Amino acid sequence: LRSSSLEKKLVELKVEKERIIAEALAQVDTNDTRATLLAIKDKLATIEKSQLLWSDIIEKIEKTIPVSAVTQSPLINLRSYNGTADGDISLSATTRGDSLDGFNDIAYLIRAFVAEPSFNEVFIPSITKNITPEVQAVLSFTMHLAFQKQTF
Repeated sequence: LRSSSLEKKLVELKVEKERIIAEALAQVDTNDTRATLLAIKDKLATIEKSQLLWSDIIEKIEKTIPVSAVTQSPLINLRSYNGTADGDISLSATTRGDSLDGFNDIAYLIRAFVAEPSFNEVFIPSITKNITPEVQAVLSFTMHLAFQKQTF
């Protein structure tokens, strides 16, 4: 799975963390060391909370995807995640080649995300049908949604 936007955000947060530590260490005054260390600790806690938030969101996404009653495998294959600081998420996905009804699988996916209070504004603007070399129909699509920050 590629999660380029989320990985980029994680790298940005790590860089920000290092910058904050460097700035704080540059300002250390022996008389004010305790206050500086407390300020660093508070800033690091804020950064780490942001990092955990995205991992929690991805975990929630993966847990929300319906599974086949027969195989217990997810009905769709996620190809990539993209997210913004505002909470908008795009998921690029395909149905499984062994699916009997890919359109029905996508309908179940939409219902699952609409029913999950952590997400809203669930929308799939288009679906593309592809035929594999094994003559299986695989549907490709992008699902847009937003997460509710207060639920995490």
